[in-house]
Amino acid sequence: MAVDPGTGTKEVVAVVIVDDHPLVREGTRNILERDASIHVVAEAATGAEALAAAGELEPDVILLDIHLPDQSGIEVARQVNDLRPATKVLMLTAHPDEEYVIAAIAAGAEGFLAKTAPVDQLIAAVHAAAEGRPVAAVGLPHSMPTGARPGRPEGAANGATNLDEPVLTSREVDVLALLAEGLANKAIAFRLNISRRTVEGHISRIFSKVGASCRTELLRYAVQHRLVDLGKP
Repeated sequence: MAVDPGTGTKEVVAVVIVDDHPLVREGTRNILERDASIHVVAEAATGAEALAAAGELEPDVILLDIHLPDQSGIEVARQVNDLRPATKVLMLTAHPDEEYVIAAIAAGAEGFLAKTAPVDQLIAAVHAAAEGRPVAAVGLPHSMPTGARPGRPEGAANGATNLDEPVLTSREVDVLALLAEGLANKAIAFRLNISRRTVEGHISRIFSKVGASCRTELLRYAVQHRLVDLGKP
């Protein structure tokens, strides 16, 4: 997705829906196309059809069911990421599971949504993914583990015990969690009641510590190390 230089407006987000249930695909299409800036360009029932659509249609976003008849949605996400990195993948599932979330993010998915997620959050997640903003996990149970575990040593906010593993301060974890929500630096500064320059300093140090080159990589790190609440929209 890009911005039309002539009008300054966003172009339509091209979406492919991948699910082996026709009713689910039709319902999802009807929901998404309530937004005039989203267009479903194709539907697919298998991983093979999803990969073909990704290569032929070059969509902005693929909504991908985690359980497909021919292969795992997570494997499809990995192949889409290799085939066409510009296409963002949002995983969908009727049965949220923390291990699936971590595996999906590690495979290159931009986010993970429960099929019970509210309509407005689904639409917002599609726009966020198209713009390259990490979505984290939407609609998952709030009982899933968060990064705040009791008994951590002071200053070891990510619970690292391996000396080779980067250690983030409590404030850096706070900033990382808000980055995972897709907040801009200005919004993070407002939420934490600190200056924007301070936020930028924290982000720079986080990038350096974890060896990430973009916000999506930071999200993957945060999910894999359980630094973000997987149940938080």
